[in-house]
Amino acid sequence: MTFINSHSYKCLLGPQAKNILEQSEIYTWQVGQKQHLTTSRPLTTSDLPLLNSICPSNFHYFSESNVNFLKEHFQVKRVKNLSIIIDINNLTFSGNQFKSIRHCLNKCSKNDLMLESNFRSLDDIKKLINEWSELYTDKYFRDFSGKNLFFYKNDFHRDCLNLFAYQGINLVGFGTLTPNINGESSYVIGKALYKRIYGLSEWLDVQLYQRAQTLGIKKVNLGQASKGLLSYKSQFSHTEERHFDGNLAI
Repeated sequence: MTFINSHSYKCLLGPQAKNILEQSEIYTWQVGQKQHLTTSRPLTTSDLPLLNSICPSNFHYFSESNVNFLKEHFQVKRVKNLSIIIDINNLTFSGNQFKSIRHCLNKCSKNDLMLESNFRSLDDIKKLINEWSELYTDKYFRDFSGKNLFFYKNDFHRDCLNLFAYQGINLVGFGTLTPNINGESSYVIGKALYKRIYGLSEWLDVQLYQRAQTLGIKKVNLGQASKGLLSYKSQFSHTEERHFDGNLAI
């Protein structure tokens, strides 16, 4: 299953994105003078006119078969990345291998947290993201905060499965999954202030997965992962999938 669909690709966009186009499950946009491209399906020769029109371009989350297709028609440079796909059919987390997750869930559940389907104010998102940028990006993430804010500001989360965790008046975490597509979903955006509340990341994610279960979702593509983030995502029952980022030129 690919991470990319008509909802999830929008998490790649930022405040400088322009000329955003969706053409037969091919998604393109520009940042400055640079062109960007991703897709949720296999490419065919009928796509060559479009690909030629945007060349040179950076591509994101491409399958190996799509990279091989590009190589037949363009000069291609690419790097391998790893996506984590989790199975959410069983969220009991029984067994020694899930001891850490159970501890996080038990610890976090003792906090007085309110789960809501939307944020109360965009300022809540801004405040959380500011704290995240200052205190969290050194460990797990590159700082994509601007893209996260752009996503919610533009209401891209509409029709998605969303959870926003509040502690009193403070937003302390959020997560967004794409709608069910044949029992599968992509985890678009998620952040939790786990330094404030122990186990919040795991607890909020499991709450999100439990709601996804009720909608018939069985697998969730968590997207790209490396280093500490890879360790976090790999806690759950999962498989791994290679995808490729790179660029194409004539």
